[in-house]
Amino acid sequence: LRKEGHKIEGLAEGERTTMKFEIEKLNNENLEKNRKEFSECHERELAAVREQRHLKEDDFRSAMDKVHVLTEEKAVTDSELANLQEMLEQKQSEHGLIVGFITCLRGEYYGALQ
Repeated sequence: LRKEGHKIEGLAEGERTTMKFEIEKLNNENLEKNRKEFSECHERELAAVREQRHLKEDDFRSAMDKVHVLTEEKAVTDSELANLQEMLEQKQSEHGLIVGFITCLRGEYYGALQ
């Protein structure tokens, strides 16, 4: 621009005005081109961010669904475990009664032998 600026000084007033107008026009065109490129780039970036957000939301929903399924499965397993513990306690109680009865019978048997 400095070279062009010196050239402009050597020109007639009308020619200088025309050159300045042309330079301004080119600057405005370049500015508009840059704005358009920036806008397109910005839109692409926004689209990429939206897509990433969408994927993260899908991943989050999927993870939450899995948490709900696992929570339900845990509740079923806890219930089954409680039932098995109760059955074990009943069997242990029955076993204790049987052992007690056998011990009592042995005592009577050995007592009768003496």
